[in-house]
Amino acid sequence: MSTLVSRPSVDPWVLFDADEMSLPTADFLAACGRHYRDVGAALAVLDIESDCYPVVCLRAAQAEELTALAGRAGFTARSLGAEGGAVTHSGWGG
Repeated sequence: MSTLVSRPSVDPWVLFDADEMSLPTADFLAACGRHYRDVGAALAVLDIESDCYPVVCLRAAQAEELTALAGRAGFTARSLGAEGGAVTHSGWGG
């Protein structure tokens, strides 16, 4: 448990250009995902068949595992800003 951290290893706000801060939500989340990938992290959205879509930050190496575990539970998880995991306004996954 001592190796767990509750914050990214890099301050995420320094990764963004000023114009990205005013993007629509779906585009902003995709940009977040791209920037997080640059530092070895991943941003993913979970579709838990609810009216909310939890967003999680994890190590990039664990993204496939998250997708598999979500599938085993009957849900989906998509990496934001990644190829094949594009965020859309309807359904949050492409």
